[in-house]
Amino acid sequence: MLSGGLFTGSRALPVSAYPHIPGANERIAQLTGVTFGDGYRAALADGTVVMDAADAATGLVALRSRPGANALDAAAAMQRAWYVDGRSLSDASVHRDIAAELGLDADALTVVDLDALVGHHQPFERQQLAVLVGSQRHRHVAPRRPPASRTSGSG
Repeated sequence: MLSGGLFTGSRALPVSAYPHIPGANERIAQLTGVTFGDGYRAALADGTVVMDAADAATGLVALRSRPGANALDAAAAMQRAWYVDGRSLSDASVHRDIAAELGLDADALTVVDLDALVGHHQPFERQQLAVLVGSQRHRHVAPRRPPASRTSGSG
């Protein structure tokens, strides 16, 4: 599972900067039958939560790196945290709460190995990775890398 997102770097803005989101959510709900939670709708109405996919991707890597973790369960819990409860995936305490919900050691979810993360974030041209240290967030901006070469083949 690779992490990626639309809202990173200079595009990581408060949700109010993206007025199309409520309409897109209506269309998604019509087409798929999914429902968005009251907490999420309240976060959109408030408009101050910054959507930063790099933070969410970092949290997923941290969660799935815990012993006994299941990446799909972690991703589903993160989706519920944002799209149902409206909890910011840029908040380290949300990831610790998810770890506890999944039966993982939430206290161990404090330091993320940047070397391991860089390998998981190659879809981001410029990687901005948060390191969760206690209740403090620290940012690391990885150096720009040349795009990976593409190979063609059949099958």
